[in-house]
Amino acid sequence: MRAARLGLRLRIRGRVRRIPDGRVTNRSRINPAVALVASTMLAMGTALTLGSGMAAAADGTAPQVQADALAKMMTSADIPSALKIDAGWEFTTKFDRQDLAFELCTKSGVTVRGVPAPVMHQVEFGETDRLADPISIQQNIWQFNSSAEAQRAWQVMQQRAKRCTGTTKEPSGVGGDYATQVLSNGTTRAVVNGRSGIWLHSVYASGTSDAGEGGYYVAFLLDDAIQTVEFDFAEGEVLASNDRWPVKKTAQALANRWLAGGQADAAT
Repeated sequence: MRAARLGLRLRIRGRVRRIPDGRVTNRSRINPAVALVASTMLAMGTALTLGSGMAAAADGTAPQVQADALAKMMTSADIPSALKIDAGWEFTTKFDRQDLAFELCTKSGVTVRGVPAPVMHQVEFGETDRLADPISIQQNIWQFNSSAEAQRAWQVMQQRAKRCTGTTKEPSGVGGDYATQVLSNGTTRAVVNGRSGIWLHSVYASGTSDAGEGGYYVAFLLDDAIQTVEFDFAEGEVLASNDRWPVKKTAQALANRWLAGGQADAAT
């Protein structure tokens, strides 16, 4: 359930890995202080890389805008120890893509998406190895041009999320076989700015690693943006109801921090 990794990406020294679909990412074992340095580098206009190799767009993706976004986003201090996230780290900004939309779920080979956003900022921790260490948590801020535009996108997301339910058969990518997936969704009891969020849960049967990883996702409307927090785990695992609370709590705290301009307490 991840948007295409194209756009502006800050790279911090660390382990570079190539994933089967050909994209290259960089994971670093860093602490929050290094993330602060990264934010400062962005503010100073340090050289950045684009998926296309071109300069950053002037609107919405300038270094200062990215630095401001990063300063309000998730750090390792925000991640509950119960989630057992490794220290791999990545910050990415994606923009100017017609398909830049949150993937709510894949159902019978068809991807259910939200409304495309002009800009998306992303921070991810974990998944240092897709098979050996697939656990990760990711915060995405889908930035729209106005509160009204974000509100319309949120209403569409609420309706489309309802499709993500039931048992499905998904292409496994191995000899034409199919993998079994169980989908569920609902509304959070946790609220942000007086409004409940959306949660989605996807579980794949064990032995289907080429089909997809399980995940639990929480989304909140944030004025002129939508935040999604994605917790991904190994195939065959199920996130019990009691174990979902740390993800919801983290998502709620991060959403409140964004609305407060980075001043809210960490979700530890």
